[in-house]
Amino acid sequence: MSKKFTTAEMKELGKNPNTLKVTEAHLSLTKAAKEEVLALIREGLSAYQIVRRLGYDDKMLGKSRCDGIRYCVLKENEAGHEQRQGYPERRPKRMTVEEIEDLPLNQESVLRMRNELIYLRQEVDFLKKISQLAESKKRGD
Repeated sequence: MSKKFTTAEMKELGKNPNTLKVTEAHLSLTKAAKEEVLALIREGLSAYQIVRRLGYDDKMLGKSRCDGIRYCVLKENEAGHEQRQGYPERRPKRMTVEEIEDLPLNQESVLRMRNELIYLRQEVDFLKKISQLAESKKRGD
């Protein structure tokens, strides 16, 4: 696990135009920065050289983050995906009834609703299991 960024380091990283978002644990690059990383990889630059070219302090980022930036951009490219801005949403955004009604019926909206439905069903199953555990503890099972 990489070290956590201090508040001062987060401020400094946030000033870099290639930074989309920075937290204590993660540095997210802009789409343009990821495309530049890919071009620099093709030129044969090392992970350290790439982060320096992007204007970051390689010592502040550390070896695992430098290597991680290179690895993630390559992995995204090899999967055939276009470089995206930041991290993908892990939990689908909950949609209001109005948003659902306004959605056009196309493949993307159906996929989004399907993913939300799957997530919500998993959440309900998890809550049921926790509830059952709590009940069994109360009964002394």
